[in-house]
Amino acid sequence: MSLLCLRHRREKIFGPAPSHPLDGNAKARVWAAAAAYNSANRQPRQHWGPMDAGTATKADWALWERDLEARLA
Repeated sequence: MSLLCLRHRREKIFGPAPSHPLDGNAKARVWAAAAAYNSANRQPRQHWGPMDAGTATKADWALWERDLEARLA
């Protein structure tokens, strides 16, 4: 008999991941890291950097507004 059939099989890691809400400090840390990346990778004469205004708006929504909508629903 082979050892392969006696070993414990790992669970599949695909599919929706279990999530937990971020607190305000964690959201602020994510936003500060994004702002630091944006300013560090800005080209000369570039106003926004790699993270433009649309991306910043979407990131803000993903961190703050979506959590508020989920709590209100």
